[in-house]
Amino acid sequence: MKYLVITNTDANHVRIVYLLKEMLSRNEEVHLMCSGSSGEDSLRNIYGDKIHLHKFPVDTKRFSNLKMFRYLMFFMSAKGSIAKVIDEIKPDVVYAYNLLSGYPTMKAMHGRDIPFYFDMTDFFYEIFRSNMNLDRESFVINKIKKMEQDVVNSSTKVFTVSEAFRKAIMGFSEKKKEDIIVVHEGADIEVFRPGEKDKEISIRYNLKDKLVITFVGGIEKHDNLDMVVETAKSLCEVHKNVIFLIVGDGKYLPTVKELVKSYNLEEFFVFTGWIPFRIINTYLSVSDIAILVYSNTMITRYVGTTKLYEYLACGIPVVSHDLLGTREVLGNNEYGLLFTCDDKEMFTEKLKKLIEDPELRKELGKKARELVVEKYNVLNQSKKMVDAMRV
Repeated sequence: MKYLVITNTDANHVRIVYLLKEMLSRNEEVHLMCSGSSGEDSLRNIYGDKIHLHKFPVDTKRFSNLKMFRYLMFFMSAKGSIAKVIDEIKPDVVYAYNLLSGYPTMKAMHGRDIPFYFDMTDFFYEIFRSNMNLDRESFVINKIKKMEQDVVNSSTKVFTVSEAFRKAIMGFSEKKKEDIIVVHEGADIEVFRPGEKDKEISIRYNLKDKLVITFVGGIEKHDNLDMVVETAKSLCEVHKNVIFLIVGDGKYLPTVKELVKSYNLEEFFVFTGWIPFRIINTYLSVSDIAILVYSNTMITRYVGTTKLYEYLACGIPVVSHDLLGTREVLGNNEYGLLFTCDDKEMFTEKLKKLIEDPELRKELGKKARELVVEKYNVLNQSKKMVDAMRV
């Protein structure tokens, strides 16, 4: 079969990487249209020479003050580029990742009888609304909602990341349950696994004899690291061997750093900046506890974000917000400790429980690893997606 995979993001996103690798492992003809900042050399390093690359003329960047402007320029120019590639290669199947790719793909495929699989991992209208500070009932937001609905209804099948998100999609679309396929995010269990602490990282950040609480990812307001800093203010008065390792970057990071400084907590926080994905596992190796602290928003409610699965695969006990998508993975505190979103006292209580109970940390870490091996191995998730597209 001949596949065309379309994404406005970098093509090194975990979900897309393993989807493409699974297609290529089956000796399929695979074409990738991508934007983002990945150059051809880096894409070849990931996928090899068998993949056929087609670049969009507009480069979207995840970390940019002009991100929304870049998205708009991409959106306006993408349809023609996609239609040209479809006419050139005549794919058997087309896959598009999220709305910015999905909508122009839907438009480009008008009148063409080709199966179209739409991977919907978030509500883009809510991301746009949050970034642009628009009202939920504004004309622009309602227009984007309608676009998202049209892409879902026009697709052959929809992929999404949780049962909770499937229900949400069914609530605004014409799709039946069987036409929305849940493929959770996951982790590569050979890359992310329990092991010895990385000595070089421990030395570089002075982590020896510290109990390391780790957050990994992009740092936006909804990541809620303000609450982590506020929690640290009281927590570190008692537990002076604790250190918070913040691995990542984002436009909200300067605000977080300023808050740390204002509370005189610099000795309890390490900010690494953005770390390449290929070495994230080494940073997780030094972690004793990992955290997810999202607020309850339409952006965060339904997702079991990739970092959650990576934490679990490394056998790290997790303290996480209690949202629909996360509870779906962690159960009722079975595989990690849940706290009510934005409840600082409850978050502090759960952290203290793990800090003070090494046996509980060990037990939860062991169960977390077993869970990912059994249910959330990303290799199995990608196989599920490709199998669905072959029907």
